[in-house]
Amino acid sequence: MSGLRIPACFGICLAFGWAQSDDHLARGVELLRQRSFAKAAQELQSATKDDPKSFRAFLNLGIANAALDRNAAAELAFRRAVALGPSVAAAHYNLGLVLLKQSKTSEGLEELQAAVRLAPENGDMRYNLGTALLEARRPQEALSHLEKALALAPRPETFLQLVRARLAVKQPERALRTLSNVPEAYRSQPEFILEAGGILLKAGFPGAAGEFLQAALRQAASPEIRFLLAQAYADQGEAAKAFEEVEAAWRAQPDRADYLLFEGRLYQKAGNPQAALKVLQQAARLDPGSAEVPYSMGFSHYVLEQYDEAAARLSEAIEKNPKFDRAYFLLAIVKLTSGKAEEARDQLEKALALNRSNAYYRCIYGMALTAQARFDEAVPALQGAIAASPNYALAHYQLGRALSLQQKYAAAVPELEKALKLKPDLHEVYYPLARAYQALGRREDATKMFELVQHTKAREASERESILKELQQPSEPRP
Repeated sequence: MSGLRIPACFGICLAFGWAQSDDHLARGVELLRQRSFAKAAQELQSATKDDPKSFRAFLNLGIANAALDRNAAAELAFRRAVALGPSVAAAHYNLGLVLLKQSKTSEGLEELQAAVRLAPENGDMRYNLGTALLEARRPQEALSHLEKALALAPRPETFLQLVRARLAVKQPERALRTLSNVPEAYRSQPEFILEAGGILLKAGFPGAAGEFLQAALRQAASPEIRFLLAQAYADQGEAAKAFEEVEAAWRAQPDRADYLLFEGRLYQKAGNPQAALKVLQQAARLDPGSAEVPYSMGFSHYVLEQYDEAAARLSEAIEKNPKFDRAYFLLAIVKLTSGKAEEARDQLEKALALNRSNAYYRCIYGMALTAQARFDEAVPALQGAIAASPNYALAHYQLGRALSLQQKYAAAVPELEKALKLKPDLHEVYYPLARAYQALGRREDATKMFELVQHTKAREASERESILKELQQPSEPRP
């Protein structure tokens, strides 16, 4: 629960200890005030033994343990506090927070909701409940709490969470209006601008992100804002503008390897792997510890059919990050393309061990096997991709194509039809489906499909073309 405003609990709960005359409790509360949490916990533990029915002792003991990340102990203390003071919002609130910290989401939400019912005008409680609901993928419920929290205290983080919630319920216009209502003191801060722009991009609204970031740039030029704007342009397919912004950002901050990494990947998407390599070599000098840079270099070498160099760069990426599943996967493709099937299988298994349910890996690997006419291995791989993601159109298409290439047309047709149903603009399905209909004697269906081939000028891409396209810009399931 990374977005929770957890420190707010201290001010609420410490107030319950100030007026105590008991020595252990008084000393514990004073130590809490001094942020000497370990000593406070000792004193407060003694206070609970002195008086097992002391609400204040258990509440403050919970606070001390929570501050020490002793979450299980904090939970026990807060549960006792709730039992002793069921009508006190602070007890439910702190129990809810510590439950969320332990990923006990359902119970945590229940306690935060109880706290809000008892203290409906508390902005921190409203904010944290809204944030917890948002992170639990319940954005519609989160909205009212975040709106109330904003009305009670218009803080920058509350504006941002409300934007997230409105984007999650598909209200981009209202999200932008929320941003336009942010006080100038916040809206002009680069940190706020970058966070807001990143939220819009992550939610899949690059156009809105671009508009927001352009307006921000007019107020205050910043290389970080330019870099984020470059990403927004790239996501909209405006490569020229993306290049312009990332190059401007790098000129302002020439020590930023991540800017060069992004520019290198832009060159790759533009079909210029040689230019990408030049930029990525600069990035490698700036950030020799990066695993992403040699990974991207490996991809360029793969596109250029320089397989030994590709394998070397990908192995370097894995050495720098042994949990880099994408590097293992691309190395598997390189090995397979180089005719080293056993080594390829080993690398794929490593990738899948790190990302077991990845339909994308299974699909692309199946495509690579099809390219080598290794159908006995390709078909199970593609079936595994479909099992992991039943609505993955590309996997159905590639399975149907592999079956067609074996002249198993009766089995191929349902897969090809399913692919087209899931993704009607997957035009490369037309030709193999037309041929399958023709082979099965379904002349009318075949004629219609051949007409679509002529109308759309669709053609079957080679496996290599399809693999390159998917490696650069994955369709539905992403690694």
